[in-house]
Amino acid sequence: MKNVGRLLLIIATIGLVFNSCNKEKLEVAGEIPGMGDSAGTLEVQEYSFHQDLTIGKITGVGDVMKSISDDVVIEGVAQGSGDLVTITLTITNNNLFKWRTAFFRAGSVFDVNLTGYQNGILLAPVAICLSPGEERIVTIYLYCLNYGKSDSDYSASYELLGVTQSEVMLELVNALQGKMINYEDYMLYYGEGAAMFYETVKEELQEIVWHVTNGEGITEDDLVYINSLPDLPNDVLPDGIYDLDFELPSEWCGDCRLETAWGGTSEGNGSAWWFYYDASVGGQQAIYAGQYAVDGAYVEYVDGKINIVLGNYMSLIDDSESVKIQGYDTLPTSRPSGGHFSYKGTDLSVMVGDYMYYAIHLDVAVCE
Repeated sequence: MKNVGRLLLIIATIGLVFNSCNKEKLEVAGEIPGMGDSAGTLEVQEYSFHQDLTIGKITGVGDVMKSISDDVVIEGVAQGSGDLVTITLTITNNNLFKWRTAFFRAGSVFDVNLTGYQNGILLAPVAICLSPGEERIVTIYLYCLNYGKSDSDYSASYELLGVTQSEVMLELVNALQGKMINYEDYMLYYGEGAAMFYETVKEELQEIVWHVTNGEGITEDDLVYINSLPDLPNDVLPDGIYDLDFELPSEWCGDCRLETAWGGTSEGNGSAWWFYYDASVGGQQAIYAGQYAVDGAYVEYVDGKINIVLGNYMSLIDDSESVKIQGYDTLPTSRPSGGHFSYKGTDLSVMVGDYMYYAIHLDVAVCE
């Protein structure tokens, strides 16, 4: 009887081990907790930002980077990649003497607070470099994790949970390592036709995400497409950025970055930074990108025209409205919204009306 009991115990133990192994492999595409139509909580590994950085409330943004809520402020050129979920948040560098970088990890998932709305995921890292004491409003594109649910808008808020621990979703994140995924990658490194190509990339990748969350997983065609994507140049990202256990450099800043720039040397009103061109002063006035004057860059009003000289370190991004100009006789009390400017285009020499002041807003790539 002792031998029988021992045998039963061995069989039971083998059964537990077998079931445990099966449990570890139970996750399949289309049945991931918190993704697709599956109930449950998004499973993550948490991570933190540098102790000098403060991350503010994360709010959804509506269609075409617009919001009808005064509580949602959108600034600058968005980073990340995706089509239907866009978020905005404020990051503050509390160190008054040193630069700091906020690293958003590849595979980061953002949990929405409203039933019926899409959760979001970041498929590639986003690095945001902040000058000493800088407070920056950041906008980030994400991919949707719940096919058929509502896109982001100003009424939804989000929580950054950490990096997904879904094995099937991590297969996709890992397959994309080293590829051009993010909007900023294309604006900085792709060259002519970047915006058009990125539009295709984000649509294709969204479909692949939905193959994982609502379908049967990554297909052979999906892998062929992923492998066809352009590779990022070497040394664009710091080594170890995909490793959660690696301590990333606190003062890292890439050689090139996307920035909102303002032409003119006079500081504008309001809490958000901006500069304007004072026509009564006239002459060549600096262009500020990320609150710092760019060497060799200036704007000037001459014979009814605003002329923009970008210099050797700055270029317009591949966007049909990367230059925006608005004239004023009375200055606005806060930074003006680019969506309401009278000129929107890509010209570097623009005829303007006769005004006392000009807001000259540029979306640029700065490489130093």
